[in-house]
Amino acid sequence: MIIRNYVLKEIIVTLVAVLGILLLIFTTNHFARYLGEVASGELPKELVFQSLALLVAGSLVLMVPFVLYFSILTVFGRLYTDNEMAVLNACGVGNPQLLKASLWVILPFCFIEGVLSLYVTPWSFDKTFEVRDTARALSKMGGIAAGEFKFVNDGEVVFYTESISDEGQALGNVFVVRREDNRQDVITAKGGHQFFDGQSHDRYMVLENGYRYQGLPGQPNYTVHQYEELGLLVETPEVIHRKRKSRSLPLSMISGSNNLNDIAELQWRFSLPLATFMLGLLAVLYSRTSPRQGRYARLFSAILIYLIYTNLLVVAQDQVSKGIIPSSIGLWWVHLLMLLFVAGVYIRQEGGRWLWQLLTGKGVAKALTRSGHANS
Repeated sequence: MIIRNYVLKEIIVTLVAVLGILLLIFTTNHFARYLGEVASGELPKELVFQSLALLVAGSLVLMVPFVLYFSILTVFGRLYTDNEMAVLNACGVGNPQLLKASLWVILPFCFIEGVLSLYVTPWSFDKTFEVRDTARALSKMGGIAAGEFKFVNDGEVVFYTESISDEGQALGNVFVVRREDNRQDVITAKGGHQFFDGQSHDRYMVLENGYRYQGLPGQPNYTVHQYEELGLLVETPEVIHRKRKSRSLPLSMISGSNNLNDIAELQWRFSLPLATFMLGLLAVLYSRTSPRQGRYARLFSAILIYLIYTNLLVVAQDQVSKGIIPSSIGLWWVHLLMLLFVAGVYIRQEGGRWLWQLLTGKGVAKALTRSGHANS
C-alpha cells in the first residue's frame, strides 16, 4: 500500500506538471494566431477566448495518452537511476507488482480519455465549426469606416461617422438615417461605440448624447427626442453552416452507420482509450534501466515507439475510410501489434523460463505443491 501510494503520487505530480506545460505552450501559440486573425478581421475579438477554449477541449484527447506515457517513463526512470527500484526489487517488488500499482492511475485516465474521445472532442469540433461559420459571416459584413457612408438592409439604414478609434470601437460625431413604414428617423450623436452580442452574433451601435428626429418627409408633424444613450442594430449576419465532418458528429449519429468515414471515426474514438492503456503498460516495462544509463536513456526510443504507434493508427484510420482496409480489420491490427510488443518486453524482462513454466503448467503445479505443503 505504501509503495503504491508513493508511485501514484510521483506519477500524478509529474503528469500534472507536464500537462500544465503543454497546455501553456499550446494556448500561447494559438492565442497569438487568433490575435493575428483578429487584426486581419477574420475573427471578432469577442470570439477569441471561446475559440481557444474549444480548441483546448478538442486537443486534450491527444495530450492525455502522451502525458501519461511520458510521466510514467520519467518517474520509473528516476526510480531506476536512483537505485530506489533496486531496493524495491530486493523487497520482492517486480513487474507484476509495479503494473498492478500503475493500474490505479492508468485505468482512471483510460476512462477520462474515453469520455474525451467519445463525447467532449466531437462536441468541441461541432462548436468550433459553428464559431468559424459565424466568424466568416461577420467578416463579410464589414465594419464602419470614418468619413464613409455605410448602407445596410438595402439602403433602409445609413450610417456615417466622422471619426473612429484605432480599435474600431469608439465613434465620434455620428449621423444615422433610418426608413421604416414611410417614416424617417434622423439620429445624431456626439459619440458612441460598437457592441457585438456574443450570443445572437448581432452587431449594435450604442450612441451617446444626441437627438432623434422622427416623422414623415415633407410633413411638419415630427417629434424630437434628446437621449443620453441609444442602441441601434447595425447588422445581423447570415450564417451559412458548412457540412459537418464525421469527427464533429455525436456518437449516436455514427454508431451503426454504413459510411466508411463514420466507421473509421468510430473505431478511432474507441482506439484512443485503448491506446492509453497500452502505452501506460509499455511505459512501466520500458522504463527499466541501469543506474549507469541514466533516467533518460530509453526516452528517445520510447518516443519513437509512441510516434510509430500513433502514426500507424492515423494511417489505418485513413485506409479504412478509403475502403483499402476492411472495416472488420480496421484499426485493431495496430493494437494487436502493440499488445504483442508489450508482451514481448514483459517476457524478455521476466525470462524465458517464466513463459515455459506458464505454457507447460509447471509453474501452476509448483504453486499447488507449495500450497499443499503449507496446508499440511
